[in-house]
Amino acid sequence: MRRAAGAIALMLAAGLNSRALAQTAPAPGEEGAATSASAGLYDGAPGASVETVFQAAEARQGPLDGRWRLSDAMGAPLYDFLLADRGEARPDPMAPPDQPPIEGAWRDLRRPGAINDAGALEAVRHEGERLTIAFTVPGSGALTLALEQLPSGVWMGETEIGGATVAVFLDRVA
Repeated sequence: MRRAAGAIALMLAAGLNSRALAQTAPAPGEEGAATSASAGLYDGAPGASVETVFQAAEARQGPLDGRWRLSDAMGAPLYDFLLADRGEARPDPMAPPDQPPIEGAWRDLRRPGAINDAGALEAVRHEGERLTIAFTVPGSGALTLALEQLPSGVWMGETEIGGATVAVFLDRVA
């Protein structure tokens, strides 16, 4: 189940929206398959309809959608996160009713290539200027990040790592 959620999160973060893609392609064997697939989207340039669909899907995403890096107070990278934020204003009508508006995956940057260096986030809660991210690192236990957004857009907070409270910063990765 978590692998499926992680795969879905990665697909959503990449802008792959099955409904948007389905709207651009007629069913196999449908008359006009070569031309009607891009009706209203194609401006004559090759690939324009794909770019238009991608931009439309991106415009529907929430503000946390994308790749983020968690670093300690000294700037040492700890974790990367890939978040799929569907946005609260436009819930996905195809999603199960209990599906959270933000999903994602994490990767431990201190243990690259380890067999358990990545996984699905268990919970992401965004309420105004506060962000909470919870996940479990095999062998290290559960981590909860309690973050507050700074005016610069960077998120700052604390977590416990190895029994010690660590100041952390979460910033978008370009």
